[in-house]
Amino acid sequence: VAVGRNPGNKRRIGDNRTPVGRFRVQSIENSQSWKHDFGDGNGVIDGAYGPWFIRLNTGWKGIGIHGTHDPDSRGSMATEGCIRMSNEEVRELRRYAYRNMRVIIEE
Repeated sequence: VAVGRNPGNKRRIGDNRTPVGRFRVQSIENSQSWKHDFGDGNGVIDGAYGPWFIRLNTGWKGIGIHGTHDPDSRGSMATEGCIRMSNEEVRELRRYAYRNMRVIIEE
């Protein structure tokens, strides 16, 4: 997976850290048509979040587990705070994930 660009537990909006702790799945959303500008000079990316966005109730807006448009980013610190997986892996996870499922994120 890929995690937040900066190490440590999330402290503030925009710090590009992945929150650490025990959370619950808030919703599971089809994200195939979602677009995002990661601010890396590549502009708006179609399919930026892959096929599914598993939104987590972390106390922070927009944190989840999702696929990627950039599979080479896996294994690195590359996200704005989410957990990024391959599209194939998030499809598999989607088969087992459900609303209110417990998710534990550790450093």
